[in-house]
Amino acid sequence: MATSPALVSPSRTTCASLRRQLQVIWDEIGEEDGDKDMMLQELEQQCLDIYRRKVDSSRKHKTELAQSLADGETEIADLVSALGETASFPQRVKGSLKQQLSALKPALQDLRQRKQARMIEFHETQLQIAQICAEIEGN
Repeated sequence: MATSPALVSPSRTTCASLRRQLQVIWDEIGEEDGDKDMMLQELEQQCLDIYRRKVDSSRKHKTELAQSLADGETEIADLVSALGETASFPQRVKGSLKQQLSALKPALQDLRQRKQARMIEFHETQLQIAQICAEIEGN
């Protein structure tokens, strides 16, 4: 028993099966070969355009991820330098850009927290110095 084209699930439908269905329908209608060829060329061009847009979109996303990774690495280097850290932080790991970015995030978050804590300590120390200066001046 043959499966009716209408009963084929959308997830299992392929371009080739749709093209065969279209050919059958066109044959039943009586479309001319020249018209069929022209319509198939239009469909192929539309498919190419869709793929091209997807490739362009994916390429842009890849560039954005690579830039985020580079920015994160630069920020880590800047934070390590500013904090005077000597501890080594993970070098670029092998894997996809998403994997590398995921591996970078914990170290970056840790350094940001350390910087914030140091800024609070520095501010508290400045306040203590100001209080001592005020006491020395007799205020």
